[in-house]
Amino acid sequence: MSALFLRRSLPRGRRSGRSTGSGFLGAPAPLPANVNAFRQGLRENGYVEGRNLLIGWRSAEGQEERLSGLAAELLRLNVAVIVTEGPSAALAAKNATAVTPIVFTFVSDPVGLGIVASLARPGGNITGLANLGLELTAKRVQLLKEAIPSLSVVMLTDPANPMSAPTLKEAQIAARRLGLEVSLVEVRHSSELEPALAKSAHKRTLAMTVQRSRSVRVLDYER
Repeated sequence: MSALFLRRSLPRGRRSGRSTGSGFLGAPAPLPANVNAFRQGLRENGYVEGRNLLIGWRSAEGQEERLSGLAAELLRLNVAVIVTEGPSAALAAKNATAVTPIVFTFVSDPVGLGIVASLARPGGNITGLANLGLELTAKRVQLLKEAIPSLSVVMLTDPANPMSAPTLKEAQIAARRLGLEVSLVEVRHSSELEPALAKSAHKRTLAMTVQRSRSVRVLDYER
């Protein structure tokens, strides 16, 4: 689907002949499966990397403070469009340009984060795919409660992720409704993951919900 948005953003008449350029910006490096699916979608729409399309792959490698500089670097390459993965990358690209088209992916609440004006009419130079990550937060807490009626819940989150605060708020609202308490454990880097899990085990945690972030690739973990 992101490849379809990209096709609409690329200059016409470039599916054969001279190459055009696009940029890919992410906080963590994209998963190989996502990269392969992206390239396949482009091929199905007439664009082949290395033949009539050049892609500038840029990853902050978990250091989200680098995203603004990487977005500026892609613009200096004069790319025709920028594809982003995750809310932080989308915000960095949006702040970097109001002209170059941007296609975002893996953003739970683009309206709430100020990335687009509305889902129906994004406005400006940006569009993309919104997932239901935020809306499903309450459902995850409910499912944990149904699986283990008597439990304590820990939410593992990266404070640098723009979705951290709204996701925690949704989890706390759902937990209060179910008579549960949600405690927060912050993980800013992959090196902090093991101590965080040990801390949760010390609390005799029965269930944990893990927010997708630059350092943690899994969505939910139960023990």
